[in-house]
Amino acid sequence: MSARVRGVAIGVMVIAALITGCGSGTTASEQSGEPNEPGQSGQSGESPAAGDLPDVDVLTTPDGFEDVAPDQLSTEWTPLVTGEDCVLVGRAGQSADPVEDLRAASVAAVRDIASAGGADPAEVTDLELVTSGSGEGNDPAATATFASADWTGDSGAVRAASRVQNLLSYEGTGSSERLDLTFTCTDGSLDDAAWEAVMADVRPSLSWGSEEPWRDILEGVDED
Repeated sequence: MSARVRGVAIGVMVIAALITGCGSGTTASEQSGEPNEPGQSGQSGESPAAGDLPDVDVLTTPDGFEDVAPDQLSTEWTPLVTGEDCVLVGRAGQSADPVEDLRAASVAAVRDIASAGGADPAEVTDLELVTSGSGEGNDPAATATFASADWTGDSGAVRAASRVQNLLSYEGTGSSERLDLTFTCTDGSLDDAAWEAVMADVRPSLSWGSEEPWRDILEGVDED
């Protein structure tokens, strides 16, 4: 990467951090007191180990982008794929407390991210992301459904995607995990072609999946 492109990519990362609220080191959930922020312990117990956090695998990147993903996501916003005008960042977390409604919690997570960037998207929709497989000779692909919204702010155009889902331990107790992604383009317009090219080889990694978009693994489980 040339010095000019490297400098632009670093600038993109800084701007994306400001958009998503990580520039201050405080997440939107921390500011609002929401119970399911990444990495927050629930009142009923301790959070699972950090090594159990959801993650994102970057298989390869399109021309003009660089894979900067760490070995493991953390609860802080972390650059995953950077380009001259757009950057993909992510964070992950777990809570000792399950959520009542997976989609509602995921929608709230997206709105938290938007609020931290000074935005209020009119609509949050479902977005299907490939989690494994896809490509010639490797079908069908496994997917996961995320809540997603687009908005434009002073620092650029943003697409956010979040999924909150419950977990079930061998002991029969419930907890939850969360994965947040944002794709930010600093030129003021969301580059859908760049989004598609980057996400074609990005694989969100969660603890479990289902063919039903918002199926709750705790449904029907009686927690005493």
